[in-house]
Amino acid sequence: MTAFSRLTAQDADPVTGLLDRVLSRTESTFVTAGTRLETAVDAIRAMQGLFAQMQGQLSPEQGAKLLDLVSVTKTELTAIERDFDSFLQGSAGLRRVVRSVRVEDEDMDRVVRTIANVSINARIQASRLIPPRPQVTAFLERLSDMVVEAEGSLYDVKAAMSGILNRLIAMDEVTVTLQTALKQEVLPALARFAAQGQAVHDGQDELLRTSDAVAVRMRGIFAEVSRLVVGLQSGDATRQRLERVREIVALSSQQAEDGTTEALLVQLADRLAQAALTEARYEGAEAVAGISAVLDGARDALKTATDFYFGHAGERVVMLNLGSATAGQLDARLDLVRDNLGHLDSMASDVRVQVEKILMQETRLRQISHQVRLSGLNAVLICAKLGEEGRSLRELAQWLRHLTDESDAITARLQVALDRTRDQLTLTGSDRIDQLRAGLAAFLANAGALQAQLAGIDACLSGAVAVCRSTDQSLGQALGGARDTMSGYHASLQDVAAASLVMQARLAALPPPALPVIADSTAATVLAEIRRRYTMQSERDLHDALVGVEAEAPTAHAPSQSGAQTAPKDDLDDIFF
Repeated sequence: MTAFSRLTAQDADPVTGLLDRVLSRTESTFVTAGTRLETAVDAIRAMQGLFAQMQGQLSPEQGAKLLDLVSVTKTELTAIERDFDSFLQGSAGLRRVVRSVRVEDEDMDRVVRTIANVSINARIQASRLIPPRPQVTAFLERLSDMVVEAEGSLYDVKAAMSGILNRLIAMDEVTVTLQTALKQEVLPALARFAAQGQAVHDGQDELLRTSDAVAVRMRGIFAEVSRLVVGLQSGDATRQRLERVREIVALSSQQAEDGTTEALLVQLADRLAQAALTEARYEGAEAVAGISAVLDGARDALKTATDFYFGHAGERVVMLNLGSATAGQLDARLDLVRDNLGHLDSMASDVRVQVEKILMQETRLRQISHQVRLSGLNAVLICAKLGEEGRSLRELAQWLRHLTDESDAITARLQVALDRTRDQLTLTGSDRIDQLRAGLAAFLANAGALQAQLAGIDACLSGAVAVCRSTDQSLGQALGGARDTMSGYHASLQDVAAASLVMQARLAALPPPALPVIADSTAATVLAEIRRRYTMQSERDLHDALVGVEAEAPTAHAPSQSGAQTAPKDDLDDIFF
């Protein structure tokens, strides 16, 4: 059994069944495709918010603010490096001057010990005087007391020096740790951060241009999809054509007693069906090609945008918040720097206290040296009074005067060394450390503002990547679904071709249609009513080409022949009725 035989066996009017099926599929196809295209329109429209956000984030005002923050952070970073280098130089200078203080302290210790030895020798020499001389005894007692006092002062100086040296050793260790943390980790990280801000600023124009270009391209795609939505109104035209064919087929069945009229109606229905099939196939192919082109263009645009935004988002290595490991390490290093600065501040204060102690002892040593000098003069006077008996004491008295001269020189040098120590402490003490702290705090405050702006740009770029990917997925589903739906509709049109075959077979079994149609005949009346119901000029043209203008019956409800001939051939195919 042939396909035609099966169709005719299943239904008394297989053409109507075929047309009903294709009409149902036409409606569902174009409704589904239209809905999916509207989904695509909504997805593209949703991107407008992204472009508005990009415009705001990358505006000239934001660019100027970003540049100001970058400039400030660069300046502050340079100041931090300069202050720390000065601090390191001050630490080295402090070590040098403390070494000078230590040398003078050791010389002073030597002089005091020598004076003590002189005092012992003088006491031995005085013990040989018979009878004992009260002046000599008093002189030796005063000299001994001064030696004890000098040794006590020297002990305090040594204790202070020991404290200073211990603090300096500890300061050196902390400084090395601080230098490692700052020079090798913190400052390079801060420099990279400042450079990152500069790079973001330098790339803002490109970002803005690309965003504008993507926005323009997506507006074009939006317009193309909107035209596709309008173009799908052709589905309604196809529906109207096929409904007209079905109506004419039904009318032909009512003309069974008049074979020639039935044949004419079947032939007209077949011609209209073939025209509808040709037009539907063409419009369907155009729709599929148009949707495919729009989908390819949209995906290309979105891929370009995604790659661009993703590439720039990947470059936004924001210092404090990107990556818990990096951020944690840097935060730990910054805490270490702050702690070490606190330790240095405390130890520098201790050094300053010890220096003040030495300065106090230096004053006492100077006074003792002056008294020793006076004692030496007294010793000379005593020796002169003693005559020959005081000759042995005279040499000790001269030695004592020499030692007091040396003590004065040492004390003067010690004073200079201590003054230099005090000066160097200003380069490593609280003021300089507070300056470093303030510099770091100011940098981090401005860096926080810079980071917030960079994070805003990064979030905007990451959001752009997410929106582009989401839109690509939505368009792929919507446009791809619409394309597949329209592609599947092509197969449904085979029912129209099958209906045409059935009508041609039916026509072959009927007598030839009576042409031309006689005016005022039943056939003319039926045909005039059919022509009046056409909604498209192409249908009227095909009708007139088959039936002829003479066939139009001048009925009250039908248009006149002259009216049909002179009617403007407006193309109403795309009007939605």
